[in-house]
Formats: sequence, structure tokens, C-alpha cells
Amino acid sequence: MSTPINVLLRGHLGSGRAVALATATSATIVIGDDEQQLDLSAKAGRLLAESAAVVHAQVAGQAQVVNLG
Repeated sequence: MSTPINVLLRGHLGSGRAVALATATSATIVIGDDEQQLDLSAKAGRLLAESAAVVHAQVAGQAQVVNLG
């Protein structure tokens, strides 16, 4: 875990607040009519899945997103 995230999480949890985390073991990409599993062992696949999840959370108003860089 990165140091900036660790600092934010410790501060948040130390003040008695909760943190919700989610993990994915698979992801699917749909382009046109073609559906394929993303290769999460490849960095590009992980970044695409992470970015999609962040955008979804922002649009749905489900999370406060902290941009660390």
C-alpha cells in the first residue's frame, strides 16, 4: 500500500470513522458487441478496471475519491 494512502487511512480510522474497500478478482470489458475478460495480471487491465470503478463511484455519488497524484 502506498504511503499517502496509508496516512489517509490511518487518520480516518484513528478518528473513529469507517472505511469501505472492494476488491475484484475478474473484470469484463465490452466493446461494441464483443465481450472479453480483462487480464488483471497485466497492468493495463488493472488500470482500466480501477479507472472504470472510480468513475462509476463518482457518477453514482457513492464515494469520495481522493486523487493522490
